[in-house]
Amino acid sequence: MKKCIYLLFAIQFCVLSQVFSVAGLGSYEKMDEFANAQIKKHDMKLLGTCIYGILVDYKECTWGFKTMSQKKMTLDEGKNLAHQMVSDYCEYVTTNPEFRKHTLDSRKRKPIIFHHEDLNPTQIGFKVAFWDEEVNRPKKPYLAEIRFANKEIHYYVANDDTQALEEVEVEFLDKKIAEHFHAKNHKLSVD
Repeated sequence: MKKCIYLLFAIQFCVLSQVFSVAGLGSYEKMDEFANAQIKKHDMKLLGTCIYGILVDYKECTWGFKTMSQKKMTLDEGKNLAHQMVSDYCEYVTTNPEFRKHTLDSRKRKPIIFHHEDLNPTQIGFKVAFWDEEVNRPKKPYLAEIRFANKEIHYYVANDDTQALEEVEVEFLDKKIAEHFHAKNHKLSVD
């Protein structure tokens, strides 16, 4: 069984290495820059940046990152944070040609793993996990996690007994984000 798991990891690594060698790393370097700017701006720690949804639990996500904060945030405070981060992320991705170039180049890959016709808001995502120094999630009413993926922001609290995540609200940002991406795609050059 262990050999099978190691073999699967090796295959995934080889496939992703091929993707990077074909597409270049420009968009991923830009994503790292953005994630680092966000953790400084919001006093968080970066847990990792990822490709293809690994850290944000959404496979269509091309560029994602996960952070953690020891702050205690209510739902309203979390919404303010999430909206700032989503707005910053949309602006950053749609004004950097590397992201659109990666998307357009990905259509030429064989085999195509994930591709979109143009830069798409479903390609970005992030998680903000809230933990104390002992890596325990804060108790209600404070948020335990915020997750942005597929044009939705999910807010979670921790179960008092198990610390499992319990969703308390979902915000659907489809129209607002789609309009932003559509307007920017027509102005963005990838020459």
